[in-house]
Amino acid sequence: MTISVLDTAMISDFIAVEQFSTEMLSKIELEFIQIVQSIKDEKLRDWEICFRFIYNNVRQILIYTKNKSYPKEKYKEITVHIPMPTKGKAVWGVYLEQHVYKNENHLDDKIKNFNCLNVDYSKFTNREEYIIDCMRRAIKFCFEVGFTINGVKVQL
Repeated sequence: MTISVLDTAMISDFIAVEQFSTEMLSKIELEFIQIVQSIKDEKLRDWEICFRFIYNNVRQILIYTKNKSYPKEKYKEITVHIPMPTKGKAVWGVYLEQHVYKNENHLDDKIKNFNCLNVDYSKFTNREEYIIDCMRRAIKFCFEVGFTINGVKVQL
């Protein structure tokens, strides 16, 4: 089994900002590769698990593990929304105008489908530290609580 990490933003002019480098994604992959490779179930051999992180205007880290598994491609995706604060909440945040969704409750009608993790913006002095921490917490949470790939429960 392999792991990949992808990101996207529901925020304009976000990725190009010098405070965060997408090269950090490969570092996150490397941190978790041993965990993924320790899963020895033959049914999951050659599978790829992809964590897709979406920087968004939400109040908590939202984790959706119920995405469909694709047996033909041997691919499973887990979606994680990372809350990106406005500058009023954190100096390293973004301007409200940059958010595609101006209202942070835009996913509230679907919140029951997500696992939620709280965040404390005051613990971080820059965007990169914050994002990396959110990614680590979300991935660890997924492996601790467990998720299903092609009908096989993955839990450490």
